[in-house]
Amino acid sequence: MPAHESDQELISMAGKIDAEKVPDYHMELYKRAKKLSLAERKKFYHRVIAAANKNTANMTMEEFENHMEAIQKAIRARVAKMTRTQFDATGLRLDGKLPYTN
Repeated sequence: MPAHESDQELISMAGKIDAEKVPDYHMELYKRAKKLSLAERKKFYHRVIAAANKNTANMTMEEFENHMEAIQKAIRARVAKMTRTQFDATGLRLDGKLPYTN
């Protein structure tokens, strides 16, 4: 995921990213969110979630479930050879959801 994207560009991509690119996308979100205060971090993730909801609103539930399964598979493949320490540093979640939101 290019680090040169603005926060707004990154947010607008939520829900549109191909599953195999989601691990990098989530790691970039995590990296940016770590630099924010707790209040700013919550607002940032709320904007990401709102964009993802908007961008996936017209998917059928079958499409959405398949997309989420593909995301989980991509994340598992990405972290399979990482140590626990490396995994913890990425902010990735094995359930495919966004990095921490608190």
